[in-house]
Amino acid sequence: SPQTALEKLKRGEVHVVDHPTLADVKTLQNHPATWVDTEVSMNVCHLGFNMKKFPYSDINFRRAVSLALDRNVLNTLAYHGMAEIATNIVPPAIWRDLCPTPAYEINIEKAKEYLAKVKLEAREVELIHLTWARPYVPEPQRVAEWVKDQLRKIGLEVKLSGYDRGAYEPKTKDEGHPMYLYGWNADLPDPDNFLYALLHGDSIGSLNGTYFNDPQFNEAVKEAQITIDPARRKELYTKAFQRYREESPNLALVHVKQITALSKKVQYNMHPIEVRFYEASFRE
Repeated sequence: SPQTALEKLKRGEVHVVDHPTLADVKTLQNHPATWVDTEVSMNVCHLGFNMKKFPYSDINFRRAVSLALDRNVLNTLAYHGMAEIATNIVPPAIWRDLCPTPAYEINIEKAKEYLAKVKLEAREVELIHLTWARPYVPEPQRVAEWVKDQLRKIGLEVKLSGYDRGAYEPKTKDEGHPMYLYGWNADLPDPDNFLYALLHGDSIGSLNGTYFNDPQFNEAVKEAQITIDPARRKELYTKAFQRYREESPNLALVHVKQITALSKKVQYNMHPIEVRFYEASFRE
C-alpha cells in the first residue's frame, strides 16, 4: 500500500516512492530522512459531457455547469493546493503561449439563467467517475463530491456512480453514459496528443467519450498535424481552442504536478512525460 511504502521510505528501507498521496507531502517535507521533489506534468483532469444524451447535449446545460465550477475550491479540497488550475485541455507545460486561454468564468447567477433555458423534466443528473487513483486525479471521490456540491448551488442534484478500473473505460464508451470524470497523461509533448486524441471526431469510440465531432475543430487539428511552421500551427490551434471553448464538450479542470518522495540520501530525476527510467544517484 502507499502508506507501507512511505513508512519504509522513512525507515530507509527504500529510497524512492512514486506518487505519494498529496495529504502526506507536508509530513514528508518535514521528516528528517526524506524530501519531496516535483516536476511539471503533461496531464489534465477533465469533466466530460455526452453530447448525444440530453441534457448534456444542450449547450445551455454545459454553459451552466461551466459557470458554476470554482476550480480554486477543487484545488483546495481534492489536490491540497498543489494542482495548476486549467484553462485549456492542453497543459501549459507543452506550449505555454499556444493561444490566448482566459480563465473559466465563475458566475452562479448567469449559470442559473442558462440552466433555466434547459427543458429539464427533473433536477437530477448523473456523474460517473473512476474509483482508483490516477496521477491527474489521486482522490477521485473528492473531485466527484466537489462537482456535486458546486452544481447544487444552481439547483442540480448530482447522482454519483463510481466504477472500478475494469468497468469504467467501457462505461465511458457506452453511448448512454452521462457526465464523466476522466483525464489523460501525454504520450508525447505536443498539443495534438490532447486535441486529436481526446476531442477529434476520429477518436470517437476511443478516448473521445464526448462524441464531439465539430467540422471546424476537426479541420484545424488535422491541418496542424501536417504543418511545420510554428506560427501557422498557433493559428490553427487558436481556432480549435475557440471552437472547444464555444462548444465545451468537456471542461478542463486541473493539471497535476508529478510528485516523488525521496530519501535524503538520493537525487532522482523525473521525466516530464512520466517515463520511468528510475535513474537515481546517491548524494555525496
